[in-house]
Parts: sequence; structure tokens; C-alpha cells
Amino acid sequence: MYITEAFRQLRDKKCYKKLTFNPLSSYRCELDKILERACKQDIISKKLMETLTTQEPTISTLYLLPKIHTSAVKPPGRPIISGRGNLVDNICKFIDLQLKSLVENLPSYIRDTSDLLPKIQGICLDRDTILVTCDVESLYTSIRHEDGLQASRFILKSSNMSLDMSNFTLQLLRYVLTHNFFTFNGSFYLQLQGTAMGAACAPSYANLFLGL
Repeated sequence: MYITEAFRQLRDKKCYKKLTFNPLSSYRCELDKILERACKQDIISKKLMETLTTQEPTISTLYLLPKIHTSAVKPPGRPIISGRGNLVDNICKFIDLQLKSLVENLPSYIRDTSDLLPKIQGICLDRDTILVTCDVESLYTSIRHEDGLQASRFILKSSNMSLDMSNFTLQLLRYVLTHNFFTFNGSFYLQLQGTAMGAACAPSYANLFLGL
């Protein structure tokens, strides 16, 4: 059942593409060129370039978390990309550092319950008020790259970040989104839409998209 559910999701051609080869070598060359160019242009230091470079990257793997709150009999799976130590692991952490503070400045941002309680203190509701919540189905895999990048570009351009660093962050973000490959059951796949659930920058990226 687990494998069947995984293949059901991987057959979605809008989100995933099965590869016939391991793209690590070519993807690594592309990333090295991006980092080397940024270093030569003094956008990043040589030390930061070395920090962002993973010397012996691992290959990400896909696994599912059964969503038993949806169905205990035949639960759908939440797709997680386990990418610790992969080619873009350090890149994702760097992007998250650039985006996280911007997310916290969004008007709709609520950190946790302790952050919410002071915000709602003193609010009086009529007896006929109806409280409504909503959820986005499969948010991480639903964000089209250009839409997500446009939202990120808008918020970065509106920040105090330098233009060079802003453009560099967007370039890395685009690379991460378009080079998210992983293995499952012995085969390689490339994610075509959305961001990998499990990537360090994914929550900030998704929150920025919804926040705008």
C-alpha cells in the first residue's frame, strides 16, 4: 500500500518527472559556476562560497508520512524529501536565513500560540459571528515556480537587502526549485512543481507566497 501510494503521486506529470540517469554530476557543475561567479563579483566571500559547497553530497530520498487523520484505513501519504547533506542542503539553509526575517514581518505572520494570544486579547465577537479556517491542499507541491519566485522577488526587492544579494538569493532559490531530484524504489525523479517538503527554506518560501 505504501509503495502504491508513492507511485500514485509520482505519476502526477505536473509535479514529477522520472529520470533515466543520475544528474548529480551535471547539477553540481551548474551550482559551482553560480557560486564561483558570485564570489568573483564580490557578492559573497570565498569562505561563504566554500560553506555553501557540499564536498560529498548525498542523494535525496523520498518517503511518505501516512496522513492517518484523513483516513485510518487507506491514508494518503505526505511526501517528504530526506535531503540531509545533499547538494543543496547548505544552499537551502542560506536561503532560509535571507527569507525568514521577511516572513516574520508579514502582517499575517503568527509564530505560535503565545504570539497569537496577545493579538486576540480584547477582541469582542458578536454571538452570531462564525469563525472560519481554511487549508491549502498539498501546498508545497502546488506552488508554481514562477509564481513563488515572483512573490519572493517582490518581498526581497522591498527589503533592505542589497540588490546584488537579493538577485543572488533569487538565483539560488530558482536553482533549488528546478534541481530538486531524489530517488525512490531505485529510480531517479525530478520535482517539476512546488518545493521539496523537507528542504530548510521550504516553510519560509511557502509562507512568503501565501503571505503576499
